[in-house]
Amino acid sequence: MRNLARYDAGSAKRLRRWASVGFQFFDLKQRILTHKPALSLDQPRLSSEHQMSPQAIIIEATFLRKSGKQTEGLGWFHNGSRRAIKKLERGLEMTLIAVMNLDQRAAYALDGSQTLEHSSLEIARPELTKNSKYYHQLSNYVVADGYYARAGFVSDLCAHHLEFVTRRRKDAAWRYFYEGESGGHGRPRPYAEPVDDRDLSRWDRHDGLVDHQTVASKVVNDAVWKRDLFVVVIVNETGARGVLCRTDLTLTVADVLELYGQRCQIEFLFRDAKQHTGLGFANASFSLLNVLRLEDRDQTISPASSLRERICSIRSQKRRQ
Repeated sequence: MRNLARYDAGSAKRLRRWASVGFQFFDLKQRILTHKPALSLDQPRLSSEHQMSPQAIIIEATFLRKSGKQTEGLGWFHNGSRRAIKKLERGLEMTLIAVMNLDQRAAYALDGSQTLEHSSLEIARPELTKNSKYYHQLSNYVVADGYYARAGFVSDLCAHHLEFVTRRRKDAAWRYFYEGESGGHGRPRPYAEPVDDRDLSRWDRHDGLVDHQTVASKVVNDAVWKRDLFVVVIVNETGARGVLCRTDLTLTVADVLELYGQRCQIEFLFRDAKQHTGLGFANASFSLLNVLRLEDRDQTISPASSLRERICSIRSQKRRQ
């Protein structure tokens, strides 16, 4: 606050007093993003024709290093950074719900929360259900990594008519549907053996969809989630594989790859917020970041260039300011 006061923003005491008053940052970000033509509230859906601007909701948490002993929320959290020696480190954790415009390859922050008493999963769960009407206007699809692939989380999303795209967990209990002949007595057998994604002989192949990679898909059943899933397996030249799944059985394989592939756009929000807008105050930082990204979008150097190919640089935006 003392640093802010140096920029003629009022006294440090006044700024501290203002910061202690509650503020509806979610409404502010909602107004900013809908005022600009960055997002659509027309319930955009993914389709093979892409007749409407496709959008998706992304959820992710990030780790912040913090020294000291008295900071609120200080604890042990997972740090997925490559520089992390131990994946569990002492610091802070921020959970962000963002919306992604797939056509423009750009993400905008909607709601940021610091992990205090509950985990990032328990933070995202009530937020999505509480504001499900607004999120449903933005998109029907929620994209997150395997940490959020829990039965309760998926059930809450589907109960509010939101579909889920995620990565397979190691403890997933998937099984094939039984395709053999019925014995004629009793209830027909619904399911067969557990899914082994290393054997793709029973899967549908999609050649040429991704260069130098094998892509296969199959509809299976999840015994824990108690619902059918559309599963996509991607195997690269070294044999490493990624397994994605979705609750909506109508999406194509290309749509699943597009949705999950652009999930990394939320990482750019974390990067810019940490480097340029002081992520210590989560919602204030992300609100400012939304404004800067929208200004950068409006000040495209070459009007003829596609927004999808444009790379937003907050550092360049600060230099122009």
